[in-house]
Amino acid sequence: MGNTVIHSFLRSSVPVKRKAHAIDHDLSESDSEDYILSPKRRKIMSTTKYVYKTLFLEEQGSDIKIVALNRTWNLHRLYLSQSPYFNSMFNGIWLETNQKEIHIGIEDENITACALHKVFGSFYQDEIHINPLEAVSILACATLLQLDDIILQCVEVMKESIYKETVISYYEAAELYGLAEIKASSLDWLYKNTLLTLSPQYLLQISCDLMSEIVSSHKLVVIQTEFSLYLLLKNWVFLKENSSFTNFSTISQAAEEYFSEIKSDVPFLSKDIGAPYLKAFRALRLQHLVIHHVDMEIIEADKIIPVDWFMPIFKIQWYKMLRVDQGTDKGPKQVSEEDFNRDCVRCGRVLQTDSQHGWRWTGFHFGFDIVITYKSGCFKLQRYQISDSDTNIVFQNHMQIISLRSKKRHLMYRLGVYSLDKNGKTQMKGETGIETVTLKENEKITVLTFQQELQFPILLSANFLLATPVHSTDDIIPSGIRTSELYV
Repeated sequence: MGNTVIHSFLRSSVPVKRKAHAIDHDLSESDSEDYILSPKRRKIMSTTKYVYKTLFLEEQGSDIKIVALNRTWNLHRLYLSQSPYFNSMFNGIWLETNQKEIHIGIEDENITACALHKVFGSFYQDEIHINPLEAVSILACATLLQLDDIILQCVEVMKESIYKETVISYYEAAELYGLAEIKASSLDWLYKNTLLTLSPQYLLQISCDLMSEIVSSHKLVVIQTEFSLYLLLKNWVFLKENSSFTNFSTISQAAEEYFSEIKSDVPFLSKDIGAPYLKAFRALRLQHLVIHHVDMEIIEADKIIPVDWFMPIFKIQWYKMLRVDQGTDKGPKQVSEEDFNRDCVRCGRVLQTDSQHGWRWTGFHFGFDIVITYKSGCFKLQRYQISDSDTNIVFQNHMQIISLRSKKRHLMYRLGVYSLDKNGKTQMKGETGIETVTLKENEKITVLTFQQELQFPILLSANFLLATPVHSTDDIIPSGIRTSELYV
C-alpha cells in the first residue's frame, strides 16, 4: 500500500540524495584518506518516511478530516483515494463528495481506532506491519475500506499464527468475513487441542455454536474416551455461567459444586438456563457414553442430561449386542464413510516419550477387545482375546472378561498420529484413512509406520467401528423419536 501518489509540493521539497561515494573537493589528500577509512555517515530520510512523518503524523497540508470512533484524522484526499471506498466517495454523486469533514459510522465491533490509525497510515508508506493479536481488527478495517492487499496480508499472518491466544478470534473472523482457509485451519487446531491444551480462560471464549461444531466432528481428537468430552462440556457450561471465575486449577471441583447446588428434579438441559447448551450436548455420541457403568452413574447423578435421551440408545445398544452374540453381526464390513464418521468410537492418547507403549480402552465393546501398541515408530493393532486359563489372571488385574466371542471378526478403524509444536500446530502427521480388517483371536497387524524420527510428545487419535450400524430401527425406537436424534 501507500505512496503510489505524492503531492507536487513534496516532490519539489525533497532534498536530492548525494551519492554514497562522493567526497568534497576541498578536502586535502590526508583528510580524504581519513574520511574513507572512518566515514562520517549521515542517514538521509527516505521519501516514504518523509511522506509518512510530514503528511500523516504531522498532518501537514491536510485537505480533509475523517472522523470515526471519537477520533479525528487530518488526511489527504489524494492518498485516501487509494481505497476504493474513498475513491468512490470522492468521485461519485454523494453527499460526502465535496465535504471537508467526513464522519464514518462504524458498525463492525472488530474495528478499533488503533487499527484504523494503522490502516490510514499505510496509505502514506510502502508497507504495514501486522501483529497477530491485531490481525482481526486490521482485517476488519481493510474489509471496510476494500483494501485487498492488506486483507491478503492479514490472511497470511493469521495462517502462520494460529495458537490458543488467537484461534477463537480467527475462527469468528473467518466466519464473518468468509475466509474459508482460516476457518478450516482454526477448526483443525481446535480438533487437536481442545481436549489437550486449551486452558479454561480460552475454553470460556468458545461460543455455543462453535462448541457444537467441535463436539460433533469425527475429526475431533478425544483424549481417553467420550466421557472425557462430557466432562469438558460440564466445565465449559460452568465457565459460561460463571465468567468471573478465575481459580482455574480447581475448575472441576467448582463445576461439581455448581451443578450440585442447582440440582433439582428437572435436568439442567431441560431448564431455560440450559437451553443455549442443548446443541453442544446433543452433539455428544451418547452411544459411546453408555459403555461403562461408572460413567453412567456419574452422568445420571449430575442431572445435566435428561435420562430420556439415553432410552433409545439403550435399546439400540442391546439390539446390537444380541446380533453380535448370536452371530448375526460379525462386525462392519461394508459401511459408508458417512456412517463410519457418524457412529465410530473416538478415543486417544498422548505419548510423551519414544518408548514402548500399549493401550486398551475398557468398557463394553461388543466382544471386540482392542489393544494398540507402539514401539520404534510402529503402531500395531491387536484383537485381544483371553483364554479360559487366563481367567484368574484377568480377575487379579481387574480386567473385564469377554463373553461375546467369534473366531473371526470384522473391524473398521482410522488412526491418526500427530506431532504438535509448543503452540499446538501440526509439525508431522501420519493417517491411515478408513480401513477394514478381519481378525482372528489375538491376531496383531501393523497399522502405521514412521520411517523418520518422530518428535515427541505425539498425539494418537483412534476411531473404531465395532458393530454394524443400525439403519432400520422403526421396531425398536419409540414413536416420535427420529433415528437421526440417536447420532446428533
